[in-house]
Amino acid sequence: MNKIKTAAIYARISIDERNDISINNQVDSLKQYAAKNNINIYGVFIDNGFTGTNFKRPGFCKMYEEIKKGKINTVLIKDLSRLGRDYLETGYFIEKVFPNYGVSVISINDKLDTSLPYESIMVAVKNIINEYYALDISRKIKFTLNEQMKEVKYHPKSRPPYGYLNKKEGRVIDKEKAKIVRRIYSLFLNGVDAYHIAKLLNNEEILSPSGRLKKWSSKTILNILSYEEYTGYYIRHKKEKLFRQYKCICVANSNQYKRKDDTLIIIDNKTFKKVGLILEK
Repeated sequence: MNKIKTAAIYARISIDERNDISINNQVDSLKQYAAKNNINIYGVFIDNGFTGTNFKRPGFCKMYEEIKKGKINTVLIKDLSRLGRDYLETGYFIEKVFPNYGVSVISINDKLDTSLPYESIMVAVKNIINEYYALDISRKIKFTLNEQMKEVKYHPKSRPPYGYLNKKEGRVIDKEKAKIVRRIYSLFLNGVDAYHIAKLLNNEEILSPSGRLKKWSSKTILNILSYEEYTGYYIRHKKEKLFRQYKCICVANSNQYKRKDDTLIIIDNKTFKKVGLILEK
């Protein structure tokens, strides 16, 4: 006697797919499939605007909790890419995790039901294709963003370095904070280290870049001493996010996008280079 299927409907779209794929269309198609195949629907779980390259999604996590409680024995999806685009992790859930809880996956577009024998090879092939698609999309997005950043246009919503203000018409020097920046450089060139500069500013109750008292630190001072923007530059593409990773890496100085603006000079080039040589030691 066939086991009654109690399914979780799972639907997902990423931000980049919103113009092409509808959550409602996914859910409607899955409900129709369930009705035709006598599958009981336990619940609908949705991740709207979440990438498929990792599984830290609220809808998926809620569904997984119900799976662990034994409430669900089937996951119903439109296609495997909705579940995930990381072929290793998606395969791990389908082949190892879900079966451990007696759960199978039905992907209606892929005509795939993992409760049937000999379906694992098809799952593996589909997952590799989805991984390639995610990597290709990531490369295209990165290329588009890089092309935009090369223009190094002023962006009013970008956070300016300490010492500047963003105005509607462009970035300008904050005169009072610029005095603090110049003082930091002067103190450092006169032999005061970052720790003691931070301590001095805290004792004088000067607001830190975060806008709070007593929050100057050695790290904050060292950051200020390394900002090339103070020599009169707009700089973009200083950091870059790696594919399928949460951390960002620093981009080499030669690969950053810069535009000179002499109205933004707080520290002259000679002073900045002197500080740079000391920091390198």
